[in-house]
Amino acid sequence: MGLGHVLYKSPIQESNPALHIPDTAFSHNSFVRIFGKPESHIGRRMAVSLVLDDVESAKIQAMHIVSQITEG
Repeated sequence: MGLGHVLYKSPIQESNPALHIPDTAFSHNSFVRIFGKPESHIGRRMAVSLVLDDVESAKIQAMHIVSQITEG
């Protein structure tokens, strides 16, 4: 058992950003931690996706979750 994590980096600059994560992105062993920053800048780390599974599978699942996050 291992942990896979992938950071979500903002693609836009915005004050008071809102992240949208569809419920379908989650499984019983996945989590998203939102950092709660008041502004987003291009490339700023805004959240992290965490998945508990074997390491390779966890990383793939974490990337899949991050790919579904939208900002705006």
